[in-house]
Amino acid sequence: MKFTKRLIAILTFSILPSFIYGQNSYNKELNQKLENKNNFQDCWQTISKYYSSNNYRQNPKLYSEFEKWNRWAWWQSRHLDANGNMENNDLNQYNTLLSLTTEKSNKAARTTFSNTGNWNFVGPYNINEGIARVDRIAFHPTDPNILYCGTPSGGLWKTVDGGNNWFSVNGFSPQVGVSGIVVDYSNPNTIYVLTGEFASSTGNSYSRNCIGVLKSTDGGNTWKLLNKVTNNNKSFGGNGYKLIQMPNDPNKLFASTSNGLFYTTDGGQTWQTHQSTYILKDMLIKPGSNGQYIFGYDSSTLITYSNDYGVTFLRYSIHTTNNFLRSFTGNIKLATSNKLPNRIFFEVSGKSKPLPGDTLASVNKVFFTDNNFNTVTLVTPTNGIAPGVENPYYAAIGVSNVDANIFLSGNQSLVRSTDGGANFGSIIQQGIHSDFHDIVSNPLNNYMYACTDGGVYLSTDQGANWTYKGRGIAATQFYHMSATILNDEVNIAGAQDNGFMRRDNAGNSFLVRGGDGFSGKFLNNDQNTFIYSVNEQVLKYNISTSNNSVLYTPFVRNESNFFPSIEVHPTNNNIIYAGYPTGLRRSLNGGATWDSTMNLSGSAGFALSGGIAVSQQYPDRIYIANNSILKVSNDKGITSSVISGNPGWVNITGPITDVATNANNANEVWITFGGNSGTKVLYSPNAGTNWTDFTGTLPQLPVYCVKYTTDGDAYIGTDAGVYFMDFAMNDWVFFSNGLPPIPVTDLFINENTKTIKASTFGRGIWKSDLYADCATSLALNGSPLGSKFYQANGMITTLQNISGSFGNEVIYRSPTQIKFTDGFKAFEGSFVKTVIGPCGQGVVLNSINSNTTKMISKDLTMFIKR
Repeated sequence: MKFTKRLIAILTFSILPSFIYGQNSYNKELNQKLENKNNFQDCWQTISKYYSSNNYRQNPKLYSEFEKWNRWAWWQSRHLDANGNMENNDLNQYNTLLSLTTEKSNKAARTTFSNTGNWNFVGPYNINEGIARVDRIAFHPTDPNILYCGTPSGGLWKTVDGGNNWFSVNGFSPQVGVSGIVVDYSNPNTIYVLTGEFASSTGNSYSRNCIGVLKSTDGGNTWKLLNKVTNNNKSFGGNGYKLIQMPNDPNKLFASTSNGLFYTTDGGQTWQTHQSTYILKDMLIKPGSNGQYIFGYDSSTLITYSNDYGVTFLRYSIHTTNNFLRSFTGNIKLATSNKLPNRIFFEVSGKSKPLPGDTLASVNKVFFTDNNFNTVTLVTPTNGIAPGVENPYYAAIGVSNVDANIFLSGNQSLVRSTDGGANFGSIIQQGIHSDFHDIVSNPLNNYMYACTDGGVYLSTDQGANWTYKGRGIAATQFYHMSATILNDEVNIAGAQDNGFMRRDNAGNSFLVRGGDGFSGKFLNNDQNTFIYSVNEQVLKYNISTSNNSVLYTPFVRNESNFFPSIEVHPTNNNIIYAGYPTGLRRSLNGGATWDSTMNLSGSAGFALSGGIAVSQQYPDRIYIANNSILKVSNDKGITSSVISGNPGWVNITGPITDVATNANNANEVWITFGGNSGTKVLYSPNAGTNWTDFTGTLPQLPVYCVKYTTDGDAYIGTDAGVYFMDFAMNDWVFFSNGLPPIPVTDLFINENTKTIKASTFGRGIWKSDLYADCATSLALNGSPLGSKFYQANGMITTLQNISGSFGNEVIYRSPTQIKFTDGFKAFEGSFVKTVIGPCGQGVVLNSINSNTTKMISKDLTMFIKR
């Protein structure tokens, strides 16, 4: 079927707030209800009511939508302003993180680093189903083995061996989402990164918003944030979609976001808002046109094009002569091949309501044009296998550079055509993740790469077979983690869209169950069995037998019951607690039957779990919280009382994110809060009768978790990393030596081995020794990564090698002598600082009296500071 184009120059459409836009934009009914809402509680009530009233549990598509909204709610609820409104605070967070972790920032004048701790990555390195979501990939212009990939909250990654091994390029700078990558074809040492998440039509704004474009001119060692827009109409923000470089001018780039289309003509030094009002969710340059022809898809699901090198853009309407595309909402992906540059494929995925009174119908269609959209051909497979399904989130297409008739569609499954779309065959391969976001051919060797929610996959035979190539992309987004004191190497953790994982004694990671893994706990004195939650369910897993059993599925209620927190009674393994947003679910017989206690009603709009805590000293006492209510029970949850709001509970602007109690004193309680302002930590010595604000000088960033030792030491995980405090201190100490500045979502302390583990939302799991007093002296070697601070009561001697990567900053503090012995090397791009002063006081960055040395020699072998 062919039809002629119809040109539309002006079309008005409403735009939701940038925090909602793109979440489920193919659902017009819900969008209308959310329009102009910016208060999180108001939005969440509307969303929950919509899916509950439409019986989402009985509809797999609605269930999938609502699951993603719960991911969105978990993140957004932790990043609200003082009035509970959603705001694009990522730029403020970026600057705050920069001030905390970068020596050269003037804003860090009062930040104190801890004198101990040494964080190292412990996994997961690899797993059969993938360990991290990857959204974008880009290629070096001359070396086919050098690739870059972008993750939604773990930053930019690089490989120099074709994908066998990856490493973080900007791993110890403030973490960003990556929605676009350009490697300059005129100078491959120049790299551009569009920040933010790509945020497809069904909702992916779980973390990073766009804050501008990052640029490196030294191959990724150092970066500069380019976020200034020269006119005042719009600015970077919202979701990031695509970044392209013009073939006729390497200094001209287009950056597409949900706030509009931006362009630069001077390599990113200045940006302007394009005159087009379109929101281009996908863009490509027609091969061989030298940039004259740019094709895209805007938020009104119309093809958008430019035939004048991007000076102006116009729209093609393809739905007026095709009823199945009327009232269409969803996603469109575009692809082309260097082998046949005139042919442009585009795949339409979403839902349609063709005529008034019709019901919503699923749509997944593929079209192509060979003449710049003068005519468009609908691909109609003859063998009945359609390209993908209608869910716009899982949408990616690719065309071979060897044979333009080879077309691939990834949309919850991967199908392939070798005859231009006349017939499709399913690609069935064990282990490949089903959620595709990008399929791209490397023009240097014509290998095809697929970006998925599980990582990167490679095909060397034009899509017939695929191999996992994501090893080393340590960018897993974990909600929670736990471990056992019986074995310091073992841990379990729940990951966004990558299920629930376990790590064995040898450091290997295994997928236990797919979905959205959340919380878990080992049974007491048992390193073989644990209870955990995925989506709404509570499950039990036995490692020895690989037995996976469902213990509990929520009752059919008119509210969200996603992401329950798990706790096991400290002396009786038959007693299991699951903390749902609406209250406690309890089993007294190992999960065979369940009852409901400790109702947390009255908190509509904050339907998220805030944690559970049980003390070993008084095992019948349980604390449970959702986002706004904290309760305590002294009889395993049979009766309870509200303790939030008691004296001292003041200036609470963020939701409750965690609750912890002392194993040896059940009266001691710590509470943490999200949000970008107000109180972050509260402490009670008397089971919540009174509260004391322990926020101190913590940065105004969300706090996700707290863990408390029997010695009275408190550790918290924040958007910036880990902080430490004991009762001998006046304030918190930044305890993040070697840890990337990334949200720390959970902590586990093993007091037997004096170690601590941290799960992060975007960089996997890390481990360190516990906070300790100053050493007598230090003799250092090795190659430290990230921000490291070494302190001793006596001499410090070092022969370390400090690599020249941005974020590698090493600080030494001694009251007597710091000696750089023969063999010490600090490469260009690193930063080294020495401080002569008493041990135990940390180090204040940018101190006027400190001695700062920037190592710029590539072959420095010795430096002595006395």
